[in-house]
Amino acid sequence: MRKKWALRAATLTIGAGAAPGLAVGTANAASLIQWDSTGQPVVCVQQAMNYLDNVGLSVDGRFGQNTCNAVYAYQGSKGIQQDGQVGPQTGGDIKADIYAVYLAAHHSGDWSTQSTMSSWTNSCNSRIPG
Repeated sequence: MRKKWALRAATLTIGAGAAPGLAVGTANAASLIQWDSTGQPVVCVQQAMNYLDNVGLSVDGRFGQNTCNAVYAYQGSKGIQQDGQVGPQTGGDIKADIYAVYLAAHHSGDWSTQSTMSSWTNSCNSRIPG
């Protein structure tokens, strides 16, 4: 009986410790964010495009023409197949780029940007594929 409770406690501790980190998993991520998608995953894509490419998207949670164009341009700049959709390849690159901005901000002492990227990661990393 003690072994069973010890195993449960260890599992809960490991799971709880992983949640707030920058490497949150993608268990709840949409498999594809594309034209006519709505909701928080789209908000995350729009914020990321604004942070990474300074495109000035309205963050409205609706994947329309402007969001599609921003994703298409981002894909082109990364050498990814340009389809205007956020799947595992594009989503993974977005996450990696956000993390790179976070690290650069951390090393330069730009606490505002570091905080913004950390907040984005904590709320969005699990909502985007990749």
